[in-house]
Amino acid sequence: MSLNNNTPTRKTNNLPTKEELIERINAIDNPSELLRLHVFFDNEVINEEEIQEGVDEYSKMIDEVLAIYKQKDEPLLVSQELPTISKLQAFENRFAPLMFWFSIVMLMLMGFIIMFSFSSEARLLVTPLVLWQMTILYGILMVVPLAELVYIFYLKSKEGLKVSTNQLIFRVVAIPLMPLRMGARRLSDNDWLWIPFWRWSKCNDVLLEELKRKFSMPMIGIALLIIPILFIDLNKTVGEQVAARVPDIRLYLEGAQAFIWVAFTFEFILMFSVTRDKLDYCKANWIDLFIILLPLVSFLRTFRAIQGLARVNQLARAYRFRGVITKVREALVLADLVQRIMYPNPETQLKALQKKIQKNRREKIHLEKQVEMSVRRIKKHREKREVKKERKEQKKMKK
Repeated sequence: MSLNNNTPTRKTNNLPTKEELIERINAIDNPSELLRLHVFFDNEVINEEEIQEGVDEYSKMIDEVLAIYKQKDEPLLVSQELPTISKLQAFENRFAPLMFWFSIVMLMLMGFIIMFSFSSEARLLVTPLVLWQMTILYGILMVVPLAELVYIFYLKSKEGLKVSTNQLIFRVVAIPLMPLRMGARRLSDNDWLWIPFWRWSKCNDVLLEELKRKFSMPMIGIALLIIPILFIDLNKTVGEQVAARVPDIRLYLEGAQAFIWVAFTFEFILMFSVTRDKLDYCKANWIDLFIILLPLVSFLRTFRAIQGLARVNQLARAYRFRGVITKVREALVLADLVQRIMYPNPETQLKALQKKIQKNRREKIHLEKQVEMSVRRIKKHREKREVKKERKEQKKMKK
């Protein structure tokens, strides 16, 4: 087949002319695209039925692969009144707010216990008896989520309802780790989460972005509290001067660190519960996760479960400061301040955005082509598997 035919062609039915196709082929630099064209032109015999069957299968499989991206077009659904057909749904509607605020109280209690067990200096500020009393109180209050779970199982078995197994497992885990209960979704429909002031809200990407915007500025203010704490801790001279003027300064500093830990943990649990891709969220926010887990490691060390972590306190301070930088950067991006500084002229910003759109379009086309090639490989793999299956059946028939 020659591409150098200069015979003029006519554009019909909105199809490209031969000249337009030749120009587009000449502009191709991607070797994989050239290979696909080579394969296309070498196919002399074309089976229309096979092509149609392949197109239908490709379309179906590509729709399945790309279905997740359609979820981003969902609207923001908050303050929704959900149905109460069953007793379990009515129970959830009544107790979801109570259990959320109960989880907040448990998070504060856990923050007090962990942060005042975090270092030898902090343990000197509170008597061991107080820490043990708080720990025992936390253990006793575990009865609340346990009783809730038992009652849920009772209603489930009595009414014969189908509920989310993942959410049941999550609630079992939330018995010892009671702050996690605030992230428990609705059992009868696990797309919904109860959030203060917004009540039942649908968990999707739009809700996640809205929560990020709401949390950005308050979290900056909370995260910046770590700067004076680090300054006093690292500068002995300043620390001694402040201690001379305020004898209880260590107690206030540890209380501030406990407050910061509670805020970081609250934000992470809520965001983690809302997001659909939880592993990606953990990867993207690993600093927050490290800030949350490191005091837990130190808390375990106080019970001699883990040894040899002498510098855990210094590590925690360093990563809290790094967390401050991360929070500030995220908030600036959300507030669009970085764009305004980089592009003070709106026309320059418009051009930069247009280039970014073009780049994203090219990347989208490239990804769709990769999806198509993956679908082709899957189809070939399935065909080979079907051939092997037929051969096995033929051998059985011969025997």
